[in-house]
Amino acid sequence: MVYALDAASGFARWTFEASGEIMGTPLVDGGRLYFMTTFNRVYAVDLKSGEWLWTHQRDIPPTFTVRGVASPVTDGRLIYACFSDGYVVALNPQDGKENWKNLLKIDERLADVDTTPVLDGDSIYVAAYDGALYRLKRENGEVVWKYDRGGSVSAPALSGDYLFVGTSAGFLAAVDKTSGQNVWSLDLRDKDKEHSLAGEPRRRLKVPSAPFASGGVVLTATSQGFLYAADARTGAVLWRYFPGNGVNGGFEVSGDRLFFVGNGASVFAFRLRERGGAS
Repeated sequence: MVYALDAASGFARWTFEASGEIMGTPLVDGGRLYFMTTFNRVYAVDLKSGEWLWTHQRDIPPTFTVRGVASPVTDGRLIYACFSDGYVVALNPQDGKENWKNLLKIDERLADVDTTPVLDGDSIYVAAYDGALYRLKRENGEVVWKYDRGGSVSAPALSGDYLFVGTSAGFLAAVDKTSGQNVWSLDLRDKDKEHSLAGEPRRRLKVPSAPFASGGVVLTATSQGFLYAADARTGAVLWRYFPGNGVNGGFEVSGDRLFFVGNGASVFAFRLRERGGAS
């Protein structure tokens, strides 16, 4: 269900029932609301009335898929969406018809593209469960380069000339957005080992959260480990914090403060200092 609530009273103005779970972040653009469901569907509804406008659907793969949904994004001209069958698609916002589509991976057990695309100039950056980060041409979806370090990668964060991703191997990596070359990698397993009483990496380190980049600092955390702040240019660790139960992402900066939710159901607020420090 989608609920449109009156901001002042909290009462529902309209509701809309879709097929499949609604995950990710809805997109508002041009008086319309766009969102995706776990049934591989993109919906467009009228923002004021909740009236259905169109649905674009791709088949659900017969093979195993990862439970997740990428959020749609727009450049004001087209809607860009990613699907669990490995396709990235550009849609006409008026009728939901395909402008172009590109299959990023074939003959793989996990073809899902469940991360939200990042738009930058004439490029689109997407990460897939095949373990690769892709740069596509926005005009036709053609692959410009593919960054593949083995294992799955998180949704990318873009800041300046670099893209930042977390990998299932336990690394935070910086990638040059133009060439796709690796700039630096921070081994979070080694850092975890340094601060472990047992002197070994925590067995439940898991995949680093999707990075968050702001003010020359990159933040990431593991689901059972530390929160790290790294210098965006060099990868050097500026500071670290152990939140108790790990962090799965969802960082926000407002003014001089950083906010995030830990896995132990606690909300944290940090005061950011100059040069990327925190207290």
